[in-house]
Amino acid sequence: MGTDIHDYVEVRQADGTWRATTADERTRPCVEGITIIPQSGIYGDRNYDVFGILADVRNETRSKHLVPGGPYRQKAPYVPISKPRGFPTDVSTEVVEAADWWSCEAYSHSHLTLREVMEFDWTQEVTMHGWVTPADFLRHRLGVSPQYKWEDVSARRRVKVSLEKMADIVGAEAYWSDIQRLEPTGGLFDWKDRYYTKLEWQVKYFEVAVYFLGQSLPQLWRLGAPDDVRLVFWFDN
Repeated sequence: MGTDIHDYVEVRQADGTWRATTADERTRPCVEGITIIPQSGIYGDRNYDVFGILADVRNETRSKHLVPGGPYRQKAPYVPISKPRGFPTDVSTEVVEAADWWSCEAYSHSHLTLREVMEFDWTQEVTMHGWVTPADFLRHRLGVSPQYKWEDVSARRRVKVSLEKMADIVGAEAYWSDIQRLEPTGGLFDWKDRYYTKLEWQVKYFEVAVYFLGQSLPQLWRLGAPDDVRLVFWFDN
């Protein structure tokens, strides 16, 4: 089973209390009647990289729930904004009621102000590694992170090769137009799914959180000052 996040947005009122917002309040102001996120929170993507950064949840260097040989993620855990700190003492009634509904499955309750999220250093880098195909080797050579990387390659038809051998397979003149030619098709005798080489590359935190930073976070900016807007969230399996 996978892990999901459940989040609510709270705004501090004039009397100092906090109130949970609705999706309508986060409607895009320039497009009348269209809500960006139709549920209570702003983020529903199952992105373990983001979970690790927000609250040190699912922050493993590889998924424990995948069979050996499955996808790697990073060589070392992400530095989180904060480890789970529980609900704030003045959390709104709406959030408490929602969390109670998930009480038998919820864990790692936490909260972050908009200021904490905005002031976090999203330009930090993490080292990714894994075995990659010719197409992803070319992506890496052209400055783009590989799409797929594997802990190990053990199937009978698959062969581990050196970086030098993979460079020969891909070709010195290969460019963007060659990625499709090198992309595995999944066919039984597809040579492009046969050769793998091991790579390491650097990824900035913001690169693994594009949707959260580009689509979810901007919904909070119009709700109030950075210290008066916060995310309250928890996780479930």
